[in-house]
Amino acid sequence: VTYMRSIPEDERDETYEADADISPSAIDGELVDRLALLEPTGQDFGKAVFLIRRFLIEDTSRVGDGRHFKMRLRSNDVSMQSFDAILFHGGDESFFYDTGDVVDVLATPEWNVWQGRATIQLTTEAIRPSCGNEDARAFEGFQRFIEMPSSEDMAMRMTMKPMHFTALWLFLEQLGADGDGQIVFSPSRLAWVVSHRYNVEADAFAVLAILSIFSDVGLCHLERTESDYVVFKPEKPSGDRPSLTSSPLWEMLCRYGLLSDDL
Repeated sequence: VTYMRSIPEDERDETYEADADISPSAIDGELVDRLALLEPTGQDFGKAVFLIRRFLIEDTSRVGDGRHFKMRLRSNDVSMQSFDAILFHGGDESFFYDTGDVVDVLATPEWNVWQGRATIQLTTEAIRPSCGNEDARAFEGFQRFIEMPSSEDMAMRMTMKPMHFTALWLFLEQLGADGDGQIVFSPSRLAWVVSHRYNVEADAFAVLAILSIFSDVGLCHLERTESDYVVFKPEKPSGDRPSLTSSPLWEMLCRYGLLSDDL
């Protein structure tokens, strides 16, 4: 959170653009050679940048006196290719990513020559947790649970505990949710951040359920965007301190064994 707050507000919602969305299997020496033909590049004619999805992080390190973030990435497709990736001036990203995470990167494949050996390196502009269609599936699954819960759905869901509510609310407070502003986020990525920061396993369904309980008792207002993001607007309840157990959803989750009610 300290790192997030250190980023100037006008940069927190920075939009990145990719020239194309490619699969890891498309990255080879021929592609790198073709990109080299576009040189020289500069301010008015930048390098080609690609969105490459679902890499598994095999290793991470900070290099250049900690200023840069280096990763070893393995593709999640049939090619199973591995690449070194470097995010210049992104050393603090190491706090958010670790071995075993699945990520999307915005990067340019380039030749890296070291001691006479040439390998493909992904010069990275941005990195994010990979969620695919997880958010849309979470919304659909949550709505299905509300309307017609089934035993099959129950078997797929994790059991929520008091620590999930505490971790999520603490994180939202630290992001400023106790003020008058609003927060827009992906449910799956919020679950990922909470899991990593508080060592509490969470998924997108759990995030949606907990936020809905907060909304039921008057702690916030929620909206779903067309891109399957959540708009979280904090509210100050009037009267006595709200009780989470008064939410109808709380009772429903307990009834189906998805919530430990020992608050």
